[in-house]
Amino acid sequence: MGQWNREVLEKIKKLCLDRDTEDPKAFYPCQDILGLVFLRFICAAAEFNSKDAPVPPAQAAGGDGRREFQAGERGSDPENERRDRDPEVFIVPDSAAWDRIFPGGKKNGEGGPEPAAKGADQNLIPVIARAIRAIERENPALRDLFPRVLTRTAGRRSSESPGPDAPFLPELGCLLGGLSAPEAGQVFTELMAEFETRAAPLLVRGVRPRTAPVPRGIANLLALMLEPYRGRFYDPCCGAANLPAGAADFVSSRRGKLQELSFYAQEREAEAWRLARMNLLVRGIDASEIRLNADGPLQKDPHRDIKFDFIAACPPPGEDSYLWIRYTLDRLSAGGLGALILPRSSLASPRAGDREIRRSLVEGRLLDCVVNLPARIFSGHSPSPCIWFFSRAKISRGRRGDEVLFIDARNLGRPVNRRQREFSAEDINRIARTYHNWRFPKTVPYRDLRSFALSAHIAQIRAAAYSLNPAFYLGIPEEEEETNRGAQFEALRAEFEALVREESRLSRQTAEALRKIRGGDLG
Repeated sequence: MGQWNREVLEKIKKLCLDRDTEDPKAFYPCQDILGLVFLRFICAAAEFNSKDAPVPPAQAAGGDGRREFQAGERGSDPENERRDRDPEVFIVPDSAAWDRIFPGGKKNGEGGPEPAAKGADQNLIPVIARAIRAIERENPALRDLFPRVLTRTAGRRSSESPGPDAPFLPELGCLLGGLSAPEAGQVFTELMAEFETRAAPLLVRGVRPRTAPVPRGIANLLALMLEPYRGRFYDPCCGAANLPAGAADFVSSRRGKLQELSFYAQEREAEAWRLARMNLLVRGIDASEIRLNADGPLQKDPHRDIKFDFIAACPPPGEDSYLWIRYTLDRLSAGGLGALILPRSSLASPRAGDREIRRSLVEGRLLDCVVNLPARIFSGHSPSPCIWFFSRAKISRGRRGDEVLFIDARNLGRPVNRRQREFSAEDINRIARTYHNWRFPKTVPYRDLRSFALSAHIAQIRAAAYSLNPAFYLGIPEEEEETNRGAQFEALRAEFEALVREESRLSRQTAEALRKIRGGDLG
């Protein structure tokens, strides 16, 4: 992204984050903004293709005049059942082109956006809704994809789902109009990350749905540990698809071929499902196998006949962890790898049936690794979660087949605020490097690390009645959490800085409201 467009990104982020129109019942804050950015992504890609592609015969003969967007390379299925299908082509009618929605919202010759035309804020909401409906009519794959707050006209919008405010739209349309499709995709992903941090207070108050966003750091960690270069990748409770997106970003960063990895997922919440599909489409990934399933995969599974090479999931809070473990192992292919983010209480559940499942995992050489995560690594979640890693290829690895790697990462990460911690790139690399050195000792010899990592033989786990808590094997007191004064000070300082930023935002909003009142502009 060039310097000018980096500045545009910061302006867009500031403009969006300064708004205070969040619906507390929504899955994500500011869904209207993410929907508009995605709309710009589709329109920009169609503009690019219409310039470079030959004019279709229908248009040359005076046809209906449509712009086409061909999605990036699809993930191809290893079994070839989808490889011969034509790539998805999204058609943008001229009536839905960006410059028809936002006159003046295109880049001028000097590289900056032109100011929006006077009065451009009039009736923009129904114009956007009509444009989206026109695109949906031409593209069945995009139907019901955009957030509902954008597809309602101003008069039909529900009071529970506030849409974009008209004075805000021309400036945003002007800024977005200067972005190419890849740049709009980058803006989409960065805004999602920003909005996820805003969700933390609402998660604490318990007003959000069951599926909370998986932090980007955790998504990156799982991708780095699983290394999903090719095959089928599956997330059965995907939320906004941060785990599949993290896998795609991993493959792209390693110069892998995304077309060798197929993505499957399902989600219960309709709002999250829409965002999940957009989150993958802006990366050029086929989202046709991202299914909406209100019953959940444990009750009704649209992918029940498929085996997957990689499974990564963060099941909704309150659901039985061991049902999810059984489900994951049942869906893994021969040689497949799986990762489940579960409550730490699952590691030593006293129920006899749970202990028997842990015994089967250990004795059957299916459990590869267990990682304790820090408290508050998820927004609004105070207990420490953990990650279980499974492998159906473990028994063929010789000596490591009789061992399980335990990692305690509770003291890694830094506080973002009082409610959340996050991993640094160094933390993620340290955990993943330890795991890979253990799995493939011929590359770099593995060694246990005090208070961090230990490879336990099955006999040790058997003697511990199949408890799987890394703290037990590493000799760390169970109640030990991140309580040192330095961590407490950093958390308090981060919270104070967040409060200062919030006070500054509210002051700007108050000053703007007073300015409008003095000028006689009441709305």
